Amino acid sequence: MLGAALAPCDPPRRSGARAGGPPPGWSVEIVLLGGEEGRRLDALQAAAIKEVLGWLHTQRQPTNPTPADG
Repeated sequence: MLGAALAPCDPPRRSGARAGGPPPGWSVEIVLLGGEEGRRLDALQAAAIKEVLGWLHTQRQPTNPTPADG
């Protein structure tokens, strides 16, 4: 599983070009987890995603309400 700590990006320059790398004082670290620790992280992330999707489902509004919807 891939875990990453990401820093916010600078807004694009007017020319559309960006400077390479993170802003000064920031760093990005990518950690690959394997074995038992990776499996635990996979399970934790899957449970969190399932919980969020369940919550989103309860908040869902019908896109085209019908008379039966009230």
